[in-house]
Amino acid sequence: MLPDRSHFFRFATRIDLDNYNRNTNEGLHTTALAAAWMNIVYGYGGLRSDGDQLLLNPVLPKEWKSLEFGLRVRNSVVRVRLTPELTSLRAVSGPPLKLNVWGANYEIGVEGVQLPARIAG
Repeated sequence: MLPDRSHFFRFATRIDLDNYNRNTNEGLHTTALAAAWMNIVYGYGGLRSDGDQLLLNPVLPKEWKSLEFGLRVRNSVVRVRLTPELTSLRAVSGPPLKLNVWGANYEIGVEGVQLPARIAG
């Protein structure tokens, strides 16, 4: 029987934290750290950046209490925070930014937008 995908996610994102290869004294695996960020933001954050507008389809894993990450887009920095109750998006700096979240368009400014959460099954 194959392990579930969360097993591979945990393994890949903890390669240096758990020192699987017993070689972190020689330095960190920076590509693994970047891939861990991408796994979280593109996976659970649902970020798609291959069009004119950023798309987000964030889903919090049911085992997690929260997830927060930042995005720098053009001249704006946006914070995305997921909890079991809410998905919050807020511009931390720069002008408001247009984002598509779960198929609906929003303008994210300093006042932010709060939406009901979506939990992964």
